[in-house]
Amino acid sequence: MRGVNYFTPNEIECRLYTGVEIRSTDDTLRALNVLQSKGILDPLITLGEKRIEYFNGTEHAYKEARKVAAVGTAAAGDTFSGTLAEMIIAGKSWMKPWT
Repeated sequence: MRGVNYFTPNEIECRLYTGVEIRSTDDTLRALNVLQSKGILDPLITLGEKRIEYFNGTEHAYKEARKVAAVGTAAAGDTFSGTLAEMIIAGKSWMKPWT
């Protein structure tokens, strides 16, 4: 996976790639470190209605999920990744509004 800049698995997909079951922020950081050790520069993990987390080796950021009345979750990850890609292409800081 060397050369991959952004990788956005959900928690189930992340377990397949890392072997880490995410139950806490510590688990998420451990999984993000495993993804980085595989050569991914900027891994993010989507955690459904909870949050997304990011760690690039020095910066750890998370964003709580916005509460919505979801009709379904099909393509939620694709929508997130597409929006992230558009922000990066447009030169927008996707980290700035994060806490």
